[in-house]
Amino acid sequence: YEYRRFSHLTEDVNATDGKAKATPLHDSAAKGCPDIAAFLLKEGINPDIKTNSGDTPLQQAVITKHTGVAKLLIDAGAKKELQCAVESFDKPSLIATAVDLDDLSTVQLLDEHYHRAIGMGSCDARDQALAYALLGKKMNAVRYFIDHDNELGVVPVAVAERMARTGAIETSLVLEIRGKSVLGRH
Repeated sequence: YEYRRFSHLTEDVNATDGKAKATPLHDSAAKGCPDIAAFLLKEGINPDIKTNSGDTPLQQAVITKHTGVAKLLIDAGAKKELQCAVESFDKPSLIATAVDLDDLSTVQLLDEHYHRAIGMGSCDARDQALAYALLGKKMNAVRYFIDHDNELGVVPVAVAERMARTGAIETSLVLEIRGKSVLGRH
């Protein structure tokens, strides 16, 4: 990538390509080009612009493990799009996606900027991410959430208890998670 390639975009930096309606910002996020992303953001591109399928540049950066570009987008005001679907967990939050990809640096970045997301019911993005970490046996992420959260919800406790019953994790880990949860306070 070169800046010259995008210089014509200064008139309409939010212009999209054909079918997917992706912008050069989506492209730079997916390919890990922080210089191009910074240039486009400086030129006024919308950091939350979506493709036809609803993907944002921030989602692209997280999915492709480009923490530097993700940080640029967050600093430029990209929405903190951390969802949590209590009923099915079928739409992982960005932080749960980073956990699933075993990308602890992006987990830390997102957690730092989105300490608590507004979720449905008692579930929030951190709880969902911890549940994903437990299920995927991503122990670095599990440890990160235990060490950085003093009020875990009931979802990760339930997941940990179920996993301990099957022998997938140690009971001591369940006790540690329960102790950091809202259940451990009662």
